[in-house]
Amino acid sequence: MPGATETDFFDRADMLDTKVGQQEKDDPRMVAKAGFDAMMAGRGEVITGCQNKLRSAIAHVMPADLLAERHRGMAQPQRQKRFTMFADSNGFPRVFSGGPKGTRAGWRLTRVHLLNGG
Repeated sequence: MPGATETDFFDRADMLDTKVGQQEKDDPRMVAKAGFDAMMAGRGEVITGCQNKLRSAIAHVMPADLLAERHRGMAQPQRQKRFTMFADSNGFPRVFSGGPKGTRAGWRLTRVHLLNGG
């Protein structure tokens, strides 16, 4: 079971400004190799790295509410995000999400997909 792995996940999930998004992450090649080697050895689970082994051991004895609070703290944004919604030239809703008020740093344009029951 890997910990945070260096992939595009944290960018795509807009989590680069979280503790887990900013921490050093495992190399995806190393994680894939460890998983493959474990599978070929017939093991159903592998935990890579000392930190991950320690976290896994703590998770087995820590009460679920404390564990959830710890995870929330790791995934909580470090800055307040702003969102501005508008319609593009085709009438589709779009959202600008981004950095602190008065800056354009970190702004991302996202097409909003709306689902209706009809």
